[in-house]
Amino acid sequence: FSLRRYADRNVLSSSSLTKLFDTLVRPVTSYGAPIWMPYSNCIPDIVSLSDSNLITSSSSKKLLDKLARYAPETIHIRHLKWCLGVHRKTSNIATWGEFSRVPTLISHIKQTLTYFDRIDSLHSSVIVNMAFREQKRLNLDWYSRTSTLASTVGAGNISPLTAKLFYGDIFKSVWNSSRKDQTKLDTYNTIKDDFASPSHLGNIYDHSSRATISRLRTSSHMLHIETGRYSHLPRNQRFVSGALITALETSLNQRITFSSTVTLTKTPGIS
Repeated sequence: FSLRRYADRNVLSSSSLTKLFDTLVRPVTSYGAPIWMPYSNCIPDIVSLSDSNLITSSSSKKLLDKLARYAPETIHIRHLKWCLGVHRKTSNIATWGEFSRVPTLISHIKQTLTYFDRIDSLHSSVIVNMAFREQKRLNLDWYSRTSTLASTVGAGNISPLTAKLFYGDIFKSVWNSSRKDQTKLDTYNTIKDDFASPSHLGNIYDHSSRATISRLRTSSHMLHIETGRYSHLPRNQRFVSGALITALETSLNQRITFSSTVTLTKTPGIS
């Protein structure tokens, strides 16, 4: 996708960049999702975790790893990291949390259940409905997996939107459980206690300043506390020189001061 070639992060806000993705890219990556999404290996895991008692460190990690490898989600995550200005190895958990965005699979579940309801309601003489009834009679994989997604939410006629919110809440519970278990996110966890976007993404319009703060928040930087893990150095031996700390503080203060000025003189018509 060429979105990053033409979208200027120094002019557009974070919300505008994500809206561009949702408008131009998501429809492409979601094309035909009701047909192929039910076969995703994420489905059994997210259905099983509808029982909150089964949400453990291992089950959470397993689901999040699968969600991150879900083909449309790899594109989504890559775009979010580009918007944040962080490198590709930045924690996916922190990336989802910074934008308060659930994985693409959740919207695909809603899309699939909407399609499921529509073809079920077609007249019995319509070929698509005939195929649907044959799927149901033989309990084939597509029907079995899709009906399980619906029945897990509750009995009766469940709206696709209700299902989306239901599975979105499961993801948020898994996200919250998993982030607390990652030592790499110790800093992130001290300043992040809910699944909501931080104020700097909406209040700071200078991309460089947003990126500086995002890198510090998500530990996506070159300070020794982060790079020391690559050489397996114990955390209590990862030091940063006082001169570097002073330089970092000065740089960050200058960026925040500049960003405040930019916010007040925001270009008209740009959100």
